[in-house]
Amino acid sequence: PFSSSSRKLDLHIEYRDQMINLKVPDDSTIQVVKELIQEQTNIPPCQQEIRGWNGNSHLPPLDRRYLSELNLPKENFLYLLTPDIPSDAVTAFNASQENSDPQNKLVLKIQDVVKDKTYNLTFSEPTLVSAVKRDVATVTGIPVFRQIWTGWPDNTHDDLSLAQCGVQDQQNFTVNQKDPEVNMPIVIDEESEAEVSDNEFNSHEPDTMEDEDIFNGSHSPRSGMRGIQPLLPDDFGDEALAGIKFAEEFTNRYGQPSPQFFPGSLDDALQESCNKKNCSERRMLALYLHHDHSVLTNIFCTQVLCADAVIGLLNEHFVTWGWDLTFQSNKQRLLDMINRHFGSIAASTLRNFALEKYPIVVVIARLRGNIEILKMVHGNTTLMEFMTEVLAATESYTQQLDVERNEERERNERNYMKEEQERAFQEAQMLDQVKEKEREDAEAEAKLQEQIDEAKRRSEQEAKEKEEQQAKQEQDEAKNQLPSEPPADSSDPLANIRFRTPGETLTRRFYGSDKLSTLLTYLTSVGYKPDNYKVLSSWPRRDISVLDPNSSLADLKLCPQETLTLESRRTEESDSE
Repeated sequence: PFSSSSRKLDLHIEYRDQMINLKVPDDSTIQVVKELIQEQTNIPPCQQEIRGWNGNSHLPPLDRRYLSELNLPKENFLYLLTPDIPSDAVTAFNASQENSDPQNKLVLKIQDVVKDKTYNLTFSEPTLVSAVKRDVATVTGIPVFRQIWTGWPDNTHDDLSLAQCGVQDQQNFTVNQKDPEVNMPIVIDEESEAEVSDNEFNSHEPDTMEDEDIFNGSHSPRSGMRGIQPLLPDDFGDEALAGIKFAEEFTNRYGQPSPQFFPGSLDDALQESCNKKNCSERRMLALYLHHDHSVLTNIFCTQVLCADAVIGLLNEHFVTWGWDLTFQSNKQRLLDMINRHFGSIAASTLRNFALEKYPIVVVIARLRGNIEILKMVHGNTTLMEFMTEVLAATESYTQQLDVERNEERERNERNYMKEEQERAFQEAQMLDQVKEKEREDAEAEAKLQEQIDEAKRRSEQEAKEKEEQQAKQEQDEAKNQLPSEPPADSSDPLANIRFRTPGETLTRRFYGSDKLSTLLTYLTSVGYKPDNYKVLSSWPRRDISVLDPNSSLADLKLCPQETLTLESRRTEESDSE
């Protein structure tokens, strides 16, 4: 809605005994101006009142207002009021704020004991305790004078900032509601005592109401519903918190089931519904505009909006976002949002609606790259009429979305064919280079493989030679340790052993008193190390190489003669694998 180019405004702001001079682009908001003033004075924006705006505009100078909307001249002389800060406290206040940084944010975890909910609210370090309590009152609905707090540091009072109190990030608080005193005065609405007939009411009810009459603060939120919490308090601050507040109060008032309102700002709701990049993920946005002064509101909410069929339809095809226009400040904020997102014509149309048209459900969708208003359903419709109109809008949107999907698919197919042709052309040009590169890579790989094979062969050869050398060394050591073979005519008991090896048959005599270790040493000396071969007896069949090496051959029943078979252990391991 605003031009990309902006002009600079000269703001001369008089504050007590000093003059603050600022140069600010006109696409900045009044909140930005207050933050710039805070940098020079350390006065939080929540305590600033800037007076003297002489722009040619009927819009109120709210914090969110862009300077360009006020139609200001290039040079402006303003004055700053700080009613919450006495003159003799300014110096002390500035000194205490020097150590606090407005850019440092603190997240306070505040548990509402009444509703059993926890809110994570973000404040800057210079924020006063009183401002925190006011914001919490807005979110929870608990008035400041009835709030009971736990979690504040010692010696905390409302005139101190969060930094001065020593509040830490992620600090936990609880807030409860104080019961009203028994002797508190009860305020009675005098108008409620008067009995007014339907004819009298209708005779006094005008056909239309101007904005000033609709949002006059002297009227109760809803006729016949005095004392009910408004869905959105007057001039509610944060848009995202406003979405959460609206959903909570709507459910508190009308109960369950109720529509699932989007808990965030209108920007976020549009992002979640209409601004999805993929067509198949997009949904329509249902904008529910509530007004407590309309006699149709209660009937529409209870009999139409909270009907199971409507809730099912909204949850399936829509993201639903709600706003309460009962107060003038909130209506103006909505008109600003409508103007920003949908243009001045939509905002002007909404501004001129008569009171009896409310509540209104606005059906919004993204078609052919533009966000459009498809349908406005007013509160004077029955459940059947509402379902018919919304289903018709849904069907129309689905058909147009199918057309967009087909166009997108055809466009993607054309782009794909073009990319394929370009890719084929590039591949044809690079084919010779690729083949040459593959040939070079193959030669290099073959050469590398030859080097690897040669290195492996040398390594295996060296390992084999080392193993043979070690085996020969062990064989020589075994020969040196082996006692002489006893003569055949020895008077001592002998054990004549025949060894069947994988390649030959050996025979040797041993004394019956010789230990098994002597027999195994002999086998090592002739190249058959027991670690590599099993030594199996005929009967019973057993591997004597694993028996006690200190056992005598006679004890092992190898006398006077025995045939032992040698079986390679490696062969057995290979078979098991």
